[in-house]
Amino acid sequence: MKADAASELHANGVLDEDFGPLLRTLNQERKDVWYEGEDPDFGEESLDDVAERVRGLIEAAEADMTESVRLILDRGDPRRTGDWARRLSTDAAIAERYQTPELQQITEVVVSRAIANGAQGVALTGSTARAKRTSISDLDYHVVGNRPDVRDLPADVDVYESQPDKMRAKLLQGDDFVQWTLCCGCLLYDTGVFREAAVTVVEQDLWPDGESKLRRLPELRRLAERLIGVGDRDAAQDQVRAALTSAARGVLLQQGVFALARGELPAQLRLVAADSLADSLDAAIYTESPLEELASMLETVVAFELVSTS
Repeated sequence: MKADAASELHANGVLDEDFGPLLRTLNQERKDVWYEGEDPDFGEESLDDVAERVRGLIEAAEADMTESVRLILDRGDPRRTGDWARRLSTDAAIAERYQTPELQQITEVVVSRAIANGAQGVALTGSTARAKRTSISDLDYHVVGNRPDVRDLPADVDVYESQPDKMRAKLLQGDDFVQWTLCCGCLLYDTGVFREAAVTVVEQDLWPDGESKLRRLPELRRLAERLIGVGDRDAAQDQVRAALTSAARGVLLQQGVFALARGELPAQLRLVAADSLADSLDAAIYTESPLEELASMLETVVAFELVSTS
C-alpha cells in the first residue's frame, strides 16, 4: 500500500514528514465520494490545506530525485504499462518530427535491419533525438543486440551496439550513454529491455559516473596532441572536440546536471560557471580552428584532468 510505503520511508529517514496518514485519508475520501456520493471530509483541514500538503509531498519526492529519474518520469513511468506504451508512441512521433524525409528513410532502414537481425531494442540518440543537429552531427542509434549492417548507408550513420547483459552491467556501473538513451533518446523498438533498464534507473535512483569521463581525458588529450603535431588539422579538431565533450559531460555530471546533446553542452556549462570550457567546446563545434588554437583549447582539458585526480 502506498500509504504504508510512505510511512516506511519516513521511518527510514528518507522523507522528513510521514505522509502515510494523508494518503490513507485521501484514499478513504476517494471511496466515499465515488461510492457514497458524499462530500469529502478532511476533519479540521480545509481542501486548500490538503492540497498544500500534497504539493509538499510532490516537492519532497522531486527534491530527492536525480535529474535522470526526473527525465525518465517526465516521459511516463516505465513501471506502468500504459505509460510505457505512450512513451514508445510519442518517441516515434518525435523522431519523425525531428528528421528530414531523407533521415527518416535511413532510420527506417536501420530499425528494420536491426529487428530482422534479432535486436531487442533500437533507439535514435544524439543530437537528432534532441532536435539539436549541427553541421558535424552524426545520425546516432543505440541497438540492443547485434549490430545491423549499415555500410551501404551514409557515412554519418553511427550505431552503438550493446548486448542486453552488458547494457545492464554498464547501467549499474554508471555508464552515461545507456542512461542518455533512456532519458533523452527516441525509443523506436523495444521488446522490454529498455523498459526494464528504465525501471532500474527509477527504482535504484541511478546517476551516471562523471568521474569516469574525466579519467579518460589524459588519453584523449595525448591523441589530440599527436594529431596536432603531425599537422592533421581535421583529425585534430575531431579529437580535441571529443576531449572537450568528455570533459564537459564529466563536469556537468559531477555538478548533478544531466548532460544533453553536444550542441547543448556549452549553455549547460555556463550555468555551472564553467565558462572557459564552454567557450572552447563552442569553438570546437562551430568553427574550423587553426592548429595553434586547437592546442590552446587542450589547455582547458588539462585543467579538468587535475579535477579528476584530486
